[in-house]
Amino acid sequence: MAHYKRRQFLKAGLAVPLAGSLSRFANAADLKSSMKQGAPPLPGDDSFTIAVLPDTQKYCNGHPEGFLAQTRWLAENKDARRIKAVLHLGDITDHNNPPQWEIATKAMSQLDGHLPYFFVPGNHDYSDKGRATDRSTLLNDYFPVSKFRTLPTFGGTYDKEPESMTNSYHLFSAGGRNFIVIGLEFGPRADVVRWANEVVTKHADREAILITHAYTYYDETRYNWKKFGSKQSWNPHTYGVGKGPKGDVMDGEELWQNLVSKHENFILTLNGHV
Repeated sequence: MAHYKRRQFLKAGLAVPLAGSLSRFANAADLKSSMKQGAPPLPGDDSFTIAVLPDTQKYCNGHPEGFLAQTRWLAENKDARRIKAVLHLGDITDHNNPPQWEIATKAMSQLDGHLPYFFVPGNHDYSDKGRATDRSTLLNDYFPVSKFRTLPTFGGTYDKEPESMTNSYHLFSAGGRNFIVIGLEFGPRADVVRWANEVVTKHADREAILITHAYTYYDETRYNWKKFGSKQSWNPHTYGVGKGPKGDVMDGEELWQNLVSKHENFILTLNGHV
């Protein structure tokens, strides 16, 4: 990865608002002194916004009004805030059940016709009660490929699972720049990463953004099972999808070594989870 590109990317004025996220290491006094009443300033003429929605699971589990308010606000403020895309980082639901997916569908559909949105599943979006014991998910029942295939931003899906939105890529442009967003499943499988490498190579002329549910830990180190083991809580290797003879996952460090570091056009990675 060319780090200078990331600095240029941020210097150019991209705004990435995180839904309700503050660093747990920030000094309380510093936070208080930096806060101001009222709406945040509007983006400059040469900037744009990519909105980020991490871990809406609790909204779907009893507090739908929060999820609905967020996506409604994004649609209503797309012009004033120069919002060009919305990225959901997974744990869309809490327990991977129909009532919660219905809430998620209602919330995200408020963006239809207004903003392109791209998403990945988190561990809570898999298997019975969201325990990620296997890779079964209701995501494709509520967000089918057929809904997105004809959109101008849609690039494609994992070649071994063409009718699944759990791994997909998308293309959009903003501020005179062309982007590719690679969305990968929780703890991506090795062959999924093979596919992702091929896609990024094919689109080497675009600035690449990776979204996946678990990549960095809360202290900003990459998830690294070989180095830290259980000292880093909730590593993908500790879930059912990563155990047993069918255990096939990559954590943040493995994604860095096998995907991100191999391509000069990666400028940003985003994850939820912690």
